[in-house]
Amino acid sequence: MSELIASQREQVGDLSADRDVCIVGAGFSGLAAASALRRRDVAFTCVESAAGVGGIWRYSDGGESISSPSYRGLHLNTSRAVTGYTGFPMPDSYPRYPDLRQVAAYLEGFADHIGIRDDLELNTDVIAIEPAPDRSWNVITRDRATGTDRRRRFRQVIVAAGYHHTPQLPAIPGAASFPGRQLHSIEYVDPRDLAGHRVLVLGFGNSACDIAVETSHVADRTVLAIRHGAHVVPKQLMGIPIDEIAASRWWSWLPFRVQRRFVECLLWLIRGSITSYGLPRPNHRIFSAPITISDDLLSRITHGAISVKPMIERFRGSEAEFVDGSREDFDTVIYCTGYDFSFPFLPGDCVVGADGRLALYRRVVPPRYPGVYVVGLIRPVGAITRVVEAQAEWVADLIEGVAALPPEPEMWREIDGYLAGAARRYGTAVRDSIHVDVARYLRSVRREREEGRRRRREEVLR
Repeated sequence: MSELIASQREQVGDLSADRDVCIVGAGFSGLAAASALRRRDVAFTCVESAAGVGGIWRYSDGGESISSPSYRGLHLNTSRAVTGYTGFPMPDSYPRYPDLRQVAAYLEGFADHIGIRDDLELNTDVIAIEPAPDRSWNVITRDRATGTDRRRRFRQVIVAAGYHHTPQLPAIPGAASFPGRQLHSIEYVDPRDLAGHRVLVLGFGNSACDIAVETSHVADRTVLAIRHGAHVVPKQLMGIPIDEIAASRWWSWLPFRVQRRFVECLLWLIRGSITSYGLPRPNHRIFSAPITISDDLLSRITHGAISVKPMIERFRGSEAEFVDGSREDFDTVIYCTGYDFSFPFLPGDCVVGADGRLALYRRVVPPRYPGVYVVGLIRPVGAITRVVEAQAEWVADLIEGVAALPPEPEMWREIDGYLAGAARRYGTAVRDSIHVDVARYLRSVRREREEGRRRRREEVLR
């Protein structure tokens, strides 16, 4: 019997020995959270499903089984200067827009810099995060090598795993009978695999444009099928990276309407009307939806390497029929159609409420679940690093006990107000509600940290 008890204890863990915080994910967001906690001497375990840090920037040539939206030719869309962590810039030897291996190496170096190797638990999936009676959290993990489950208790949990996990696939009549290869962008790795193919790429985001450009160099034909128009923006304007413009102080002082008009005029001077490339006119003004960043797409279109079609209506065998009535045969279809907001290891209404709306106070705190924090579930214009660093510092304040949250009704009022503004500017879908104006959002987090410290002082004095 004693051997059985010892075996069970080894599998589920000794609850009395667990650390204060569990961080889920070791990409840009998870490492920012780890750095903030390490500086405050808060004990944590950082759980990562891959064999190393890097998150979506971790890439495998086949030796490691990982699910990542990265691919061989991926580069940062944000510049080296503003993408590095505070106090640990990217190396000067890196190009202005590092590739995926350089970013992965940088993140590995940052993990060493902050000294968290002993706090990392790699090759481990998080299966469930469940509330415990004492307001702590039971975290069930699974070792990917052995399949062994382990249950541990943590005082608080930081979810920093992003949402690029569950592919979103459109329901297209006849797709099941398409005889060629169909894959989501998360499965795409190397354009050389498509040499000589007739390739159809569905979507108009960054991944769709990158993949269409890559395949156009090796495929027999590349067609980009687009449902809605988008604003295509180069990585640099006037020779300055757009994210460095967005991060500058002078830019943050400009009213939003001036920012928008300035960029619209500049784009018109640089490339003229987007419709002159055969692309659909966007039904929104710039910064009211995600921009599509590409230096190469328009050039490849004008050189005939990429053809543009409206969205597909149905498949008839290997033939795709588009909504304009045109038809064409393809060998490969790549769906660059985004991801579902799926967090299967969390309580169902933790991130997205039963009403289908984002349920996070200041995009971080789920009011219904004290002790859970979400870092990095956000889409800024520009680099995400300074945003997740700000979120991580605020969360560290709360975990350390030097700041307090407002009452739950006040948190819901902030959520309602933010979602109303996001709906007016971006739309009502959940993915629309994670867009932020970086300067305004950072100011709100700074104010929240100040208010949180004031609340905590008042609690102590009562």
